[in-house]
Parts: sequence; C-alpha cells; structure tokens
Amino acid sequence: MRLSLYASLLLSFCISRGVHAQGSITNLLNVSTMRDASLLKLHFVQRGATPRAQLQADWQQLTEACTAVSPSTKRWYWLQDVKALAAYRLPFVQPSEGATAYSVLFDRAAQAPQANAEDVIRIAVREYVFTLGGRISSLGQENTSETQTATIKAWQAYFTCQSYKDADAAKARRVDWISVFKENGVPDALDAVLNGQLKDATMPSYDLLTVGAYVFNSTDPKRAIALQVQAKPLLPHLPDGSPDLHAVNNYYERLSSYYSQADQDEAALRTAQERVALTGQGYVDLFDLLNSTLESPTDVAHQQQKLLIDLCDPSAREEEVLSVSKLLYTRAVNPNAHSQGGSNSIRDQVAAEQLVTLLQSYLDSKRTRSGIAELTARLRLADSLFRVKKLDQAQIIVDGAKSIPATTSVSSEIKIRIDKLRQRISAMLQK
Repeated sequence: MRLSLYASLLLSFCISRGVHAQGSITNLLNVSTMRDASLLKLHFVQRGATPRAQLQADWQQLTEACTAVSPSTKRWYWLQDVKALAAYRLPFVQPSEGATAYSVLFDRAAQAPQANAEDVIRIAVREYVFTLGGRISSLGQENTSETQTATIKAWQAYFTCQSYKDADAAKARRVDWISVFKENGVPDALDAVLNGQLKDATMPSYDLLTVGAYVFNSTDPKRAIALQVQAKPLLPHLPDGSPDLHAVNNYYERLSSYYSQADQDEAALRTAQERVALTGQGYVDLFDLLNSTLESPTDVAHQQQKLLIDLCDPSAREEEVLSVSKLLYTRAVNPNAHSQGGSNSIRDQVAAEQLVTLLQSYLDSKRTRSGIAELTARLRLADSLFRVKKLDQAQIIVDGAKSIPATTSVSSEIKIRIDKLRQRISAMLQK
C-alpha cells in the first residue's frame, strides 16, 4: 500500500509519540476523528521493528474494543474500519478476518447516519476497493467466498451512501465499479443483488443502472442496452456543472460495445460517432466499426477520410492519433515480410496511405508532442515509407529522431529500432 505524504507525516508523528508503547495503543483506541483513525491504521500497517508479541497484544485489544464498543457509535465504525484494514496486513491474522470485518462494517451502512458516521463508510468503501486490487489480490484472496461477500456488501454500502444527506454528500467521490469488476471479476451473487436493487429503486442511480448493464450484458444484452440507455440523463457532472468527459466517454464506449455484442451494428456505429463528436475520443473504435458496418468500400473510405481530417487538426488528442496510427500500421504492414521494401511489404495500400497522411500531418503540425509519442510516430511513418521505397523521405523522418532524448526504457527501445531502420535506409541509398 503506497502511503501519501500526509500518511508518511502521520507515521513520523506516531513514531515520535511512541505509539508502539502499550499505553499509546490504548489511547489510540479511543478514536474519535479521522486523524485518530489514520494514526491507528498506521500503527498496524507500518509495523516497523515492533515485536510480534506486542503487535499480537495490540491486535487483541483492537478486536476486544470492537466487541465492547456499541455499534451505534461513531467510535465503533472507526474501530471496525481499522480492524478490517489491519487484518490484511498482520502476518498472524487470516485474510478472511479482514473480509469478514469489512462485511460487518458495510452491513451497518444504513445505520451510519444515526452515528454521524457517513464519512467512515465512504472511506471504508474506497479503502476496500483499493485493497481489493492490491493487497487482497497479492494474497490470492480475490475469489474466496469471504471476499466475494465483502465485495457485494461494499457495493451495497456504496449504493446506500448515495442516499446520505450529510454535508459531504454532494462532493463525495465516485467509485468506478465497472473497472473494479473488470479487474477482479464479478461476484457470483451480484446479479441477484442488482435485480433486487433495480426492482426496489423508484429512481435508480447512474451507478446502479450502468453497473447493472455491465453485469447483465453477458446473459441479457437487450436488458443491458435498456439499462445503459436509461442511465444517459443521469450522466455525472463535475463540481462546476460541466460534463464529466471521462464518464461520458466510458458511457458511450460501453453502450456501443453492448450494441455490437447484440448484433445491432448500425446502433453501435451511431453511438461511436456520437462518442467521438462529444469527447474527441474513440476514433480507433469508430474506424473498426466503419469497416464492419458499412457495405460499400467507397462509403468506408469517405467516412474514414473525414475522421483523418479531424485527427490531422492540431487540437486532436495525441493518444487518439497514436491509437489510430497503430491500427492503420497493423493493417498496412505485412508482418511476415521483412521491411526491405517491395510489393509484399504492404498488404493494405489504402491503410498505408492513410497512415502516411495522418503521421506526416502530426509531425508537421505546431503542437506539443511527448517524446515517446513522436518517436513512435517517426518509427511507424519511416518504416511505412521505407517499405514503399520512399527512401529519401524515410531518411528525413528518422534523422528527426536524433534530437529527441530517450528518457525511459521504452523510448530507448524505440530509438534502437529507429537506429536499425536508419542503417537499412542508408544501405539501400548506397546501392
């Protein structure tokens, strides 16, 4: 678990105050604020040279406090949160105890407002999600029944958090649950939980609808599409009221994917076009959909040409230019032919011409370019030109890479490949 600067300072504070002493842990168990809870967590997470026997005694005190303190108090919420996190960090505690402790805490999410503990539940949910993708996964515990139960209860607690009316409700941070489930898998019983939540909700939230769409897409694509479409008016906004473009991009990307999986290609294409128009992202998916949806090669070429014009604009996102260039390069170049030029070196002439147009415009435009992006563009463009025997142009492109510093291992590898290509170009020019 990486600690922030603030957490590191808290750790220094703990050490300077001797929190490893028996009396100090007793005082820390009288937790009443987020700061107290942070100090207590650090005591268990950053164990340092604390003797094992001392830690075991401290853990025993913590578990006894969780039992002794009334669950109707905020102190209990803080103690249970600390216990859940610490269980995954102490070598003498079974990881399943951490999952169980989180489940017990999340089970009382609905009662948190009575204890003024809404902030504890929000913190615990985010903390659990972070731990799930880190410590829990590294321990090989991500698919145990205890973890799956805790994950479902974390989702339910998050859903409950959306009903809180405390002062921090409006600025509460969202959790990208779909990314969580993509990385760690969907718990087996989640579909039943979602069915119940969707049935009971008079006004389903954006998260409930979109997570439902993701989970049900594998078994009921039409229902997934209906839920995703229903979520559109609820798309999140930033604190200043402007659209959250990250959420907008994810929304349209997933909806287009759901349409494709349901064999509704035209709807998938329209959604992808809307995504590009609204966010400036998703060009590579749209390129693919044009090929698979439109029947006329002329129509495909016309639509792709319009996209290339957009991407040639200096305001186009650099990552979009690079993504499309990767697609075009893969289509254009014959991977089985050595790049020494010749008719068999290029397998898609149209894609090769599109690639040259795009990358030449990218390199010629007055825009800020990252080192790795420019090196990648120069390598793809020069190799494509070399394969069609445009050696002088290829030479200019590779020579332009000399002044770009190799600041990472990736950029160093790209420069090595460019140097090798430069040698082949020189050898061909001397013939």
